[in-house]
Amino acid sequence: DVDANTKDTIYHTIPDFKFIAQNGETITQETFKNQIYIADFFFTSCKGICMKMSSNLTKVQNILPKYGEVPIISHSVNPVADSVSVLKNYAEQYGAKDGKWYLVTGDKKEIYSLAREGYKLPVGEGDGGENDFIHSERFVLVDKEKIIRGYYDGTDSAEVSHLIEDVQVLLRDYKMRESEKN
Repeated sequence: DVDANTKDTIYHTIPDFKFIAQNGETITQETFKNQIYIADFFFTSCKGICMKMSSNLTKVQNILPKYGEVPIISHSVNPVADSVSVLKNYAEQYGAKDGKWYLVTGDKKEIYSLAREGYKLPVGEGDGGENDFIHSERFVLVDKEKIIRGYYDGTDSAEVSHLIEDVQVLLRDYKMRESEKN
């Protein structure tokens, strides 16, 4: 017998995925098990917003360890050009720390589907085919339950600061929940 006033909320969660990172390792949802993480979409030859976004992710990567471990996953939207070795060079250029910031490539249709249906980015419709191209300046904050907690303009330093604050709040919230269990 269910109370009529009780409603279960079903939250959208990030689906499973499988990509290859800059060091040749396979990255899946298991990589981020029991962690919050930040996701974005970029491509290495981008001369526009990607450079600013990657610089801001370098800052985020360097600030967040003060508060807790929060990995970053950057998905290439140009996986044909962005091979593992190209991603490795890009990662080195921006100081991506191994095991902390994963720059990934893989099947284009899978990446594009994840951006549209998984992360719910407003990038227009498409099928991930040859003429499909997505571009987004957004960083996405995902919690331990794989639920999206926020979107942030990765080119805007005030928005990036807001992301860092939200990460701190989320980490504190998880810490409080853990202490209440014990």
